[in-house]
Amino acid sequence: MPIEVSSSSALYSDHVNPLWVKLLDVLGMNVRYTRCSGSELFTEDGNCVLDFLSGYCVHNIGHNDPSVVAALKEELDRSGPAMLQSHVPEAAGELATRLCKLAGGQLSKVFFASSGSEGVEGAIKFARAHTGRSGLLYTEGAFHGLTCGALSLMGNQFWREGFGPMLPGAEQIPFEDAQSLEAKLSTRQCRTRNPESAAPIIVLNSSNPQAINSLPGSSE
Repeated sequence: MPIEVSSSSALYSDHVNPLWVKLLDVLGMNVRYTRCSGSELFTEDGNCVLDFLSGYCVHNIGHNDPSVVAALKEELDRSGPAMLQSHVPEAAGELATRLCKLAGGQLSKVFFASSGSEGVEGAIKFARAHTGRSGLLYTEGAFHGLTCGALSLMGNQFWREGFGPMLPGAEQIPFEDAQSLEAKLSTRQCRTRNPESAAPIIVLNSSNPQAINSLPGSSE
């Protein structure tokens, strides 16, 4: 049974996130869009709005890019295998090969994730497995997602309140403070079972690569 357009916001409020609907109403941004193309969003009353958020880089090539739409249609029309546990997804291998070549350096493997939070959770696991260290460092003001591991790397209680204990060993350091970073990396919690490993634990949200590169072993 089709759902009336006028009830879509009410249904979202009732069954998904009422606070989000209220916030958009207060900001005057609860607008219904009928079409999206590139950076332009078209409302049902005929206005055109420029999208400067781009879905937090989800739409970094624009909304409904023709080449992406064509590729999706082609794949759907093939009616090929998807999400089979006993199957090697060939397209993922092709994409990973292209990504490794574009990234350069010694990168030879790709970890695919469906969200930023999942990527952060994967980074936590990879860092701990590779270095043998349990500690986690994050910078003030960081935002990494809403899963428990990602929340552990965020100091703002607004996001963490009500969800119980976070991951142990997570510590906050000032943003762009290489001395604090080096001091934390020298603690017992940051020692590694692999002395030759240059990878520390996780250091996220730094906009000053020069500060990071100045640390011992960071050039390896």
